[in-house]
Amino acid sequence: IKERFVREPTSGGWRDCMINGRFTGGSPHVWEVQIVHRELLVARRGLPGHAIYNCVRVATELLEKMGLEKHDRAARIGKLAAASGETAKDFRDKGVEAADLVAAACFEPHELKDAGLSADELSAAGLP
Repeated sequence: IKERFVREPTSGGWRDCMINGRFTGGSPHVWEVQIVHRELLVARRGLPGHAIYNCVRVATELLEKMGLEKHDRAARIGKLAAASGETAKDFRDKGVEAADLVAAACFEPHELKDAGLSADELSAAGLP
């Protein structure tokens, strides 16, 4: 049983419960029952979100296999900034989230402002 409703939703936000088993009698066949919320099923089957979800899921799994999970993004940004000389604005233009730029702790407040971070985002991070 894989419970992903409450304890372990996927990194893409999918929530379900999967029950896997094997047929008895030496059969090589396995089976799976997936219990999912109706709203998620509609999004998965009736909208293009499922195609997008598949792409995101594959990309996320590749990042996890390569050891590049979400938790170390700030450290990677710091290393990249030191090696490349790129500014906070350069990273922001590439889609890096404001919280990750702040957590990298390698940019001065004025650089973060130049990158478009709002006064509220800076204040929430404890920066002037």
